[in-house]
Amino acid sequence: MTRRLTDAPGAAPGAVRLVCNPAFAPFSLWRHGRAAGLVPDALRASLAVAGMGCEFVPLNLEAMASAVADGRVHGWACLAHTPAREREMAFSRPLATTAAGLFTHRDRPSAAALPARIATPAAGPLMPLVHRRFPAAHVTAVRDYGDALAAVRGGAVDAAALNWHVTRNLLPDWPEIVPLAGAARFGHIPLAAAFPAGRAAAILACLDRGLEALQRDGRLRALHVRWLGTEANGREPGGA
Repeated sequence: MTRRLTDAPGAAPGAVRLVCNPAFAPFSLWRHGRAAGLVPDALRASLAVAGMGCEFVPLNLEAMASAVADGRVHGWACLAHTPAREREMAFSRPLATTAAGLFTHRDRPSAAALPARIATPAAGPLMPLVHRRFPAAHVTAVRDYGDALAAVRGGAVDAAALNWHVTRNLLPDWPEIVPLAGAARFGHIPLAAAFPAGRAAAILACLDRGLEALQRDGRLRALHVRWLGTEANGREPGGA
């Protein structure tokens, strides 16, 4: 029988268990059998302020929701905080702010003409962002980042709309793909830990107090610089 984790009012458990995407670098990745990246580092440090430990369970996106629903974990280490998700989830203070970007084949000349065909994952926050930013484009829903980049490489679409930071980490494995020249990043995507609404109030309160302490003493900024080359406001040094 699956052991259900509980969060009794006013009592914090010894260790918080969170599902973590092991292929979402630089925000989360798996290194030497352990979760690494901006998100795990920030969550460990934040919960340590309250004397709490943190355990990460590596799962793909499809398996995360069921692990939370059946009580194997308390919540998600990192999700895009969107208004639609607020109906069912409670979010921590932001861990980072990211954005979407367009990625195309290296032989495409420029962004002088906006792409007419765009691929983006069906799940997550990118699809509505793409429809708002490029209303005239034909948008193809795909399963994941690999499928979107493969569609660009094969010529099925002109560009892929994907998370800017994550995709830049993937590009060494996709030498034909480059950021679309002249196309700015778009969308404001706050990333935060998330819990089922009403199920982890004590944990969330401890986490938020820890994140506030990290922001106040500069440790959160240092983690952004380490993993993103950015400050805690999500801007690249010297950038807009």
